Amino acid sequence: MQQLINFSIYPLHTRLFDNDWQAVAAFAKGCGLDGIELLIGDQPPPDLPTGLVRGVHLPYWIRWLDIWRDGAAATISADERHFLAGAARDATHMVELQHTIWQRAAALRPHYAVFHVSHVTMEHAFTGAFTYSSAEVIAASADLLNAVAATFPNGEPPVRLWLENLFCSPRCREIVAALQPAVLVHEFVIASRDDMRARLEEQQTALEGAKQLECKADWMNATERHLRDPEVQ
Repeated sequence: MQQLINFSIYPLHTRLFDNDWQAVAAFAKGCGLDGIELLIGDQPPPDLPTGLVRGVHLPYWIRWLDIWRDGAAATISADERHFLAGAARDATHMVELQHTIWQRAAALRPHYAVFHVSHVTMEHAFTGAFTYSSAEVIAASADLLNAVAATFPNGEPPVRLWLENLFCSPRCREIVAALQPAVLVHEFVIASRDDMRARLEEQQTALEGAKQLECKADWMNATERHLRDPEVQ
């Protein structure tokens, strides 16, 4: 099992290490980690130390399905489109953008790349009254993923894709709880390097009794990946 920590290309994380990726690599090694799962953005990632990135988290387009279905007719401003769906104009443009993102992810030579199978607004997060059903989101995600995969040789993605769901149902958690993890990713909010190290030590100490936090599934093989967090009941 590999142990990773979530990290991103954004200042929230990079400023903790003075934008020095060698320092990030040294920190991960010093904590006994195998590397990082890196959240990338819509721009090319920076040059990174070889072997640091073991997994990639693709940009999460939180309200993409409105644009996938309605294109320019979707009631989303240009500024909102950039934040909510990578500035995609319509379904065709969305496929083009995802193609480029997958290429950038593959260039980092990760073991996997995570794609969110979800559509959620701020209101959804508080009310649970979602615009689309789970079946609709899953079907549209499959259409998007297949359309992007079709743009690559032999219709295969350039990197293994793992799917991550949000608002995971109790039944899904029961199923995943019976599985053994292949990858453990530590996820928490951190304020400093010392805080990050302390939280890692806490989680590693409590690992034996950890509970399942959320599941991620391999797109092609339906093999499943999950995270564990001792604070989740």
